[in-house]
Amino acid sequence: MKNSFEQASTPQLSEAEQTLIDEEVPYERQPDGTLLARGNLLHLASQGLIRLPDLSCVVLHGTFTCAYNKLTSLEGAPKAVLGFFSCYNNQLTSLKGAPQTVGGNFACQDNQLTNLEGAPKAFRKLYSDLGRFESWDAVPENLRISPETRALTERAERERVQFEQDIQDAPVLKTPLTIGKPLRFKAKRPQNKS
Repeated sequence: MKNSFEQASTPQLSEAEQTLIDEEVPYERQPDGTLLARGNLLHLASQGLIRLPDLSCVVLHGTFTCAYNKLTSLEGAPKAVLGFFSCYNNQLTSLKGAPQTVGGNFACQDNQLTNLEGAPKAFRKLYSDLGRFESWDAVPENLRISPETRALTERAERERVQFEQDIQDAPVLKTPLTIGKPLRFKAKRPQNKS
């Protein structure tokens, strides 16, 4: 049994490190804080999860699966997965939080997705209820972002165009202004109302 001094000096493990240890996935801490996990599989499927542990600092050289849970978000997913990534059969309405690089297939079917916003941009194949795609370029434009994001983007573009128009329409002094005498400013006196 550790004494209280030994317990106090033991560094606290991050949620990512504890998860990797619990799942028996070997890892190395990199100088930048990234955890390089060299295991073949990080298996978090069928565990009744409603959220992922924070694995956002993990680069996994193997496969990651969190299928058959109750996830509504991929926030906390590994930073990159060089093997397959499967998050099918959850309650996902968005792919925000997914790694931007998946070396193998990205499987997100059997969820409640209406678009693929947040999906990785690099993958071998993407499987979804909205279609199967060989690359991000093959994903139709209307599936790449949500209607909400599209509306915000369009609004920002309208505001940018209006701002540029306002600048162009602003009065501009076209000839030099010469003032012969020093300018004096007078305070406006309140008028008496009768």
